[in-house]
Amino acid sequence: GEPEKRVLILGAGKVASGVAEYLGRSKSTTVAVASMFEDEAMAVAKNAARGKAVTCDLSRSGDKLRQLVEEADVVVSLLPAPLHPMVAEECISLKTDLVTASYESEEMQALRSSSEEAGVAILNEVGLDPGMDHMSAMKIIDDVHGRGGEIFSFSSVCGGLPAP
Repeated sequence: GEPEKRVLILGAGKVASGVAEYLGRSKSTTVAVASMFEDEAMAVAKNAARGKAVTCDLSRSGDKLRQLVEEADVVVSLLPAPLHPMVAEECISLKTDLVTASYESEEMQALRSSSEEAGVAILNEVGLDPGMDHMSAMKIIDDVHGRGGEIFSFSSVCGGLPAP
């Protein structure tokens, strides 16, 4: 069968349920969902075939973050962007890959060389905006260029509706 995989999702907000369901479709993948709130972690974890909920308060130093990262093959951080550098530092020290949905901050950019030296992939901007928003924009731009067109200006509201 498939090799066992262990995914850690940090955060149990609205995006987390879909991520847990998608990554947790395989019966060989365990998806651990960590949140400050046990009921939220449980609600998200149940979306995965092999989901488990973990309570973890990252605002308290020394809480379970290191142990959780150590037990994972990959970490998906859906936490607020200012918490990503702390998570990234643990991932780098434990040689665990990290995916975030946030824009790459200067603090995350500063970790690039240490992550490369450790052989740890840190993939930022994999969400709706940025992420799918950028991919759909490039699809449109590439299509226009492919037909010999030229773009003079481009704006995106990322799924929102502009005010009249």
